[in-house]
Amino acid sequence: MSSAFFIAEEVRTALAENRAVVALETSVVAQGLPAPHNVRAAALCETAIRQAGAVPATVAVLNGQLRVGATPHEVERLADLARTGAVAKAGARELALICARGENAGTTVSGTLVACRLAGIRVFATGGIGGVHRRLSALEPLDVSADLAEMAATKTAVVCAGAKSILDLLSTMETLETLGVPLFGLGVSQVPAFFHNESGLPIANVSLEETAAALLLRWGPIAQTGGALVANPVPSEVALPRTLVEEAIESALASASREGIRGAAVTPYLLKEVAARAAGRTLQTNVAVLESNARAAARLACLLASA
Repeated sequence: MSSAFFIAEEVRTALAENRAVVALETSVVAQGLPAPHNVRAAALCETAIRQAGAVPATVAVLNGQLRVGATPHEVERLADLARTGAVAKAGARELALICARGENAGTTVSGTLVACRLAGIRVFATGGIGGVHRRLSALEPLDVSADLAEMAATKTAVVCAGAKSILDLLSTMETLETLGVPLFGLGVSQVPAFFHNESGLPIANVSLEETAAALLLRWGPIAQTGGALVANPVPSEVALPRTLVEEAIESALASASREGIRGAAVTPYLLKEVAARAAGRTLQTNVAVLESNARAAARLACLLASA
C-alpha cells in the first residue's frame, strides 16, 4: 500500500471481518467548529459510533498521508495546527496535491469519500453536505460543491442532516436526482435543512431497516454505482425556527450584495449572520447534529454488516 494512504489496524481488521465501520470527516475539526468544541464534537461522534456497535474511522491528512482511523491524539494535533492556520482543507480536487506537499489537512465530505472508496467503507457520517450555492445575482457563476459528484461516484451512504440551510436546497436536491443519488429520510418526509427539519422538499420516509435493504439491493443484485444520501432529522430539542434561519440568510445575502462579497467569502459570511441572529445556538445545534448522525450511521452500518 502506498505511503500516501494508511488504514489503522482496528479499522483494517473490522473491514476484513465485515464488521460495521463508519467514516468521519475532519474539516469540522480543522475549519468547521471553534476550539475546544471541534475536538469535543469529534470525540462525541466516535463515542456514539462505538456505543452503537460500530468502529469509527476518522479521516484526515497528516504529513501528506491520507489516514483512515486517525487517533484522538492525531485529531487533537490537527486542531492545534488549525489554531495557527497550518491546516489545509482537503476536498477531492485538492487531495493529491496536499499529500504530495506533505501537508496537514482536514478532509471535507468529498475528500472523505475518496478515502471511503479506497478503504471500502460503506457508511459515512457528517453534519450536512455541500451543494449548490445561492447566487447573489443571475450573472454570478454557478457554484456546485464537489460533494455531489463524489456521492454519485462512491458506493457509500452519507448520513447527514441534509444540506446546509445556507445553500440552494432545491437545486441541490435536483442535482442529486440528476446524478442518480437516491434520498432516504429516516422517519422524515421532508429533507432536513441542517438547522431545522422544514425544508419543504419531499423525501422518501423510511426506516433504517428499509434503507439498509435498499442499499444492499442497489450495490448487489441491481448493480448500481454510486452512493446515497441518508437524511437524519435534526434533534427537535436543538432545531432552530425555520423563520429565524431564513430571515437571517435573506438579510445576509442582501448585505453581502451591498458590500460586494463574492465567491467563497459568501458562505462564512452567511454562517456568521445566522449564528449572530440565533444568539450562539447554532454551535449547540451543530454539535448535536454531528453526534445524532454518527449514531444513526453506526446503526445503519451494523445492519449492512449483519446482512
